[in-house]
Amino acid sequence: MPPQSTAPAGDRPTVFLSYSHKDETWKDRVATHLKVLEPQGVLEPWDDRQILGGDDWLAKIQQAMDRASVAVLLVSADSLGSSFILETEVPYLLQRQKTDGLRIIALIVRPCAWKGVPWLASIGCRPKDGQPLSGGTEYQVEEALTALVLEIQDHLGTASKPRRLSRASRFDLTRLPAIGLEFVGRETEMDRLDAAWDDPSTHVVTLVAFGGVGKSALVSRWLGRRAAAGWPGVRSALDWSFFSQGTGERVASADPFLDHALRFFGDPDPTAGSSRDRGVRLADLVRREKTLLVLDGIEPLQYPPGPLAGRLKDPGLSALLNGLAVGNPGLCLVTTREHISDLNNFAQTAPQWDLEHLTLEAGATLLRRLGVKGKDSELLTASKEMDGHALALTLLGNFLRRACGGDVRRRKEVDLGDADERQGGRAFQVIRAYARWLEEGPELAILRLLGLFDRPADAKALEALRAKPSIPGLTETLVDISAEESSWAISSLQEHGLLLSADPHHATPGEEAEAELARSAERLDYAVEGLRQAAQELYVPRGLLARAAFRRLRGDRAGAKADLAESLEIAERGSMRLHACDAHLEWARLCLQQGDTGAARVHAGVARKIVDETKYGRREREVRWLERAFMHRASPREQGEART
Repeated sequence: MPPQSTAPAGDRPTVFLSYSHKDETWKDRVATHLKVLEPQGVLEPWDDRQILGGDDWLAKIQQAMDRASVAVLLVSADSLGSSFILETEVPYLLQRQKTDGLRIIALIVRPCAWKGVPWLASIGCRPKDGQPLSGGTEYQVEEALTALVLEIQDHLGTASKPRRLSRASRFDLTRLPAIGLEFVGRETEMDRLDAAWDDPSTHVVTLVAFGGVGKSALVSRWLGRRAAAGWPGVRSALDWSFFSQGTGERVASADPFLDHALRFFGDPDPTAGSSRDRGVRLADLVRREKTLLVLDGIEPLQYPPGPLAGRLKDPGLSALLNGLAVGNPGLCLVTTREHISDLNNFAQTAPQWDLEHLTLEAGATLLRRLGVKGKDSELLTASKEMDGHALALTLLGNFLRRACGGDVRRRKEVDLGDADERQGGRAFQVIRAYARWLEEGPELAILRLLGLFDRPADAKALEALRAKPSIPGLTETLVDISAEESSWAISSLQEHGLLLSADPHHATPGEEAEAELARSAERLDYAVEGLRQAAQELYVPRGLLARAAFRRLRGDRAGAKADLAESLEIAERGSMRLHACDAHLEWARLCLQQGDTGAARVHAGVARKIVDETKYGRREREVRWLERAFMHRASPREQGEART
């Protein structure tokens, strides 16, 4: 066993963790990384979950802040909206920073308008450039948390340093899809991957499973575990996702991957030779050192079921995998929906593992983490009904939380019928339930539009499809909606888990996306100020409402509330009932986003009264959508009372 520190816990430097309880999962991940140094006596992480029942909790927090050598602030819209954090913890920590040199580090865990908070300007924000952790891949999250711990260690001046990566090591791991925090189970598979990396006779491992079982999530989480361990034995690492190349039967090509990989590994002329020649050359470069190569979702480059089922279409990729199966000191990790017939002759050095579904217990845990409520036995039954399919369970959990108040007993509203696993199985059945719940509105139309694409959809392409004239049976509900209504529909789909946020690592660089959002915020500020200076009070609420919606979607709830309060004050003072209706509708959306259904009902009720009295037909659909959302969130008894 490694030597343990003999220093009493109270004598160690304390790292104080300030966070909103809605970010507890992120706090736990930070604490896990900090505990790597705890046995060495380097530090002692502290958070308010260490307060025992009966303790004077305020005094305990005060004592912890007094002892702290470093304070880590987990920044999100919830933490920036917490009165206790802003009025008690932050002022005291800032005072200690000024008088005692306390090191304060702000860790951006979820998107929010932190750049608009003055006191954060004097604090170093992490990760780099303030990009939120929630938008990163599993590897990027683990890398950022590791960097945070090393920064704290350096500040505390400890002598014992964990092994850092060699300057000769090369890493390019940014392409796997981001996974949520609701990752459960898979410990057996993670251990098998560890063993495969350590086994010199295992050269290629292929994970085979239908879509949604969790292949990419497993690989991403395993990479995060290797990162947390300091990448033992890894000299180079590269990942590539073929997801954006589509899954149709047209001929796909590995040329973009081969070109990038050859350049990464130092080939003098990546374009020279045939596709097969380039694959052979790449295999030779990869096996010159212990390399971790990840190829995610290669099914677009395989033949579909039939006489050639599973065979690789691309000769370059086939040459690469066959070359690595013959010899490879590292590991090539592949995910696909079909077994790769090209590797059938290499069962010992290139095994292909069928990835099983989640266990019943892991599926039940996933549902509970997603906010589903009920007895353990009922959650286990629901997990069994979904066959432990990770994607189907995630969709079901989100559906029950959003549409049924989290009641697991209402899962019967999802008609599973005869679900064909190869055609999407249980996941598609849950999506059909969503379609019935959403009815014929913009949300469903947006999903249908996205279904026209076999790769991530470009925003300009979607705008072109939305333009007039409408496409019969497809875009009638989209051509006349405002940009605000479109943003609301997209935000709603994202909250349901039916639509992923744009991934800056796949689409545009994160810096560009953040810069564009910052420019948009600046333009809105100029517009609102210009309307005020024009002394045209009739138009000021429009600007405020637009900015409130933008701030809500960006997670700036405090800013959104301020704009809504001002717009409502102006509307009521000037008898602008239509503006007042718009303000109450946006208030309702904001309250729903915060989980305050009661307040949302009140605002929606005022909006309903104004719509009925003024015949404000443009807002009828939005009011009905909110009313339907309230009905689905209500208990069975409340639903019965509403119907009577």
